[in-house]
Amino acid sequence: MGLAYLWKQNAVRILGNYVLIEEAPSRPNLKIGFGIQSITTGNPGVFATSEKNFAVPEGKLNVYVGIAVRSSEDHVHGVGGIKFEPQGSWAFGLQIDGHDVHPYITHRIGNVIVGYYLASFESSGYFVGVRF
Repeated sequence: MGLAYLWKQNAVRILGNYVLIEEAPSRPNLKIGFGIQSITTGNPGVFATSEKNFAVPEGKLNVYVGIAVRSSEDHVHGVGGIKFEPQGSWAFGLQIDGHDVHPYITHRIGNVIVGYYLASFESSGYFVGVRF
């Protein structure tokens, strides 16, 4: 679960996901969830994604693809992203929401994750999440 504060929209959104199939060495995971399906507008929606983590000498690389539906649209979008986590508690990535690309950076402190998004390379977004 997490909360996102959208600076431009002056709005708070709840985010959440559930892992249906755990990742294994030979297969990616499968997640379903709800939350923001457009960081720039704050449209809520639902999604299903599959992701895989890869060990690299410098840390971990995470790649995901999936589909999402926004409450304000009547069609499905392809979504995806890539995240690099150097050894430590930082992560850097790109999130693709079906319309725009959003770079971000996060920092993990125990089970708490804080982050900053540069939505559509234009406006600020902040993230606070808790892993359960």
